[in-house]
Amino acid sequence: MPDPALAAALGDLDPEYVRWLADPATTVTPYPAPFFHRFQIVQVIYRTPYHALGFHAAWAPGEPAYMLTDEPPNFVAAALADPVDLASADLALAYLLAYLDTTHPADELIYVVSTLADVRFYPNPSAAEQQRLAAFSSRYSEIIKPPAARRLGDDWRVAAFVVRQQALEHTTATVSHAGMLDTHTEVLEGDLPVVFAA
Repeated sequence: MPDPALAAALGDLDPEYVRWLADPATTVTPYPAPFFHRFQIVQVIYRTPYHALGFHAAWAPGEPAYMLTDEPPNFVAAALADPVDLASADLALAYLLAYLDTTHPADELIYVVSTLADVRFYPNPSAAEQQRLAAFSSRYSEIIKPPAARRLGDDWRVAAFVVRQQALEHTTATVSHAGMLDTHTEVLEGDLPVVFAA
């Protein structure tokens, strides 16, 4: 049985979500969000006979829910409503990683990589793809690093390497204690022979 408060909050976003939550095949999974005090993030997956539909949302009892999937500004809005206090590098890092993971479009595969081994290459590459992978591996094996955060004045500077669809990106963000974000993403390599569907 779905949480009535969650159903009410998501129903305000779209009445159809109430029906989703009432379906026994629907799963609601808490998403780790140690930076929140009152709010929490959930992933909702609704399964149809043909495919699954899903989204991430932030909510708290008695508060409006915030759709996060494909709505990056709502992540910051939820943080301000909470309100967060990103008092450590670990919290700032968790904040940006959750932002990247929960706000992209539902049909877009994105994941953070810490080493070259995290990149999900094609399992059976062609000869041409093997050459491309060898060149890519040689170029980035020492460049790709785990995500990290460091202090930058009164704020935090957070950086992460990300695979988005078939591209390797480097995202840097200035993150305030209150959760305000100023992000910059550089595409390092595109059209890679990698798995690009979830």
